Amino acid sequence: MMHNGYYWIEYNGVAEIAYYSDEEIEEIESGNIISGVWHGVGEFQTIYLAGEVVVLDGPLSPPPPTSKPHPFS
Repeated sequence: MMHNGYYWIEYNGVAEIAYYSDEEIEEIESGNIISGVWHGVGEFQTIYLAGEVVVLDGPLSPPPPTSKPHPFS
């Protein structure tokens, strides 16, 4: 079972980072209910269904904390 989070995925031969959300949606063409949606985080922010991608790695770990204060704090 996949967990919500950021992963490296491959879609149409291109590797990218996407956010996986464990939610159910209705596929427009078939009317079937599908579990799992991938939200692209790149320039186009494309949405992919779970069966359309290959998971390459993840879930990704958050970056380590920095010693610099946040610019908005």
